[in-house]
Amino acid sequence: MNVQTIGARIRALRIKRNIGLLELAKRINVSEACLRHLELGQHGSNMFTFIEVARALGVTTDYLAYGDVVEAQKGTGHYVDFAAFGARMMQLRRLRDMTQPQMAELLGVQVAIICAWERGDKYPTYDSIRKIVAATECDAHWLISGVCYSDFQRLHQP
Repeated sequence: MNVQTIGARIRALRIKRNIGLLELAKRINVSEACLRHLELGQHGSNMFTFIEVARALGVTTDYLAYGDVVEAQKGTGHYVDFAAFGARMMQLRRLRDMTQPQMAELLGVQVAIICAWERGDKYPTYDSIRKIVAATECDAHWLISGVCYSDFQRLHQP
């Protein structure tokens, strides 16, 4: 995995889906120049931009990173295993010795939302993920994918 390969994959998917450079840039909230540099492999992106690109193109982050043909769930646009995320969310809450109401209060959401996340019925917004990470001091990459970022870097160095 390297930024040139990922960039080429992003460009190929964008063209295959008949999405213009400016249109995709707007969808993922970056400048056209930033997206162009990303597609050319001139620089990488942060995790949240990477996730937004995958979401906008309807593929998994694994597909962008590795080329595994793991398309998003048909018709849903989901690229994250909600049930696995929910299990990690529950594990995180329990490790912090928190109840669902305590976690809800900490994040400023309703208890029903925490329940839905943990059941895998819903997935939090990126702002909510940022709040979860900040409030619990967990690894965002682990929360989303199940792999610690430091382990991911070590295993996938060019």
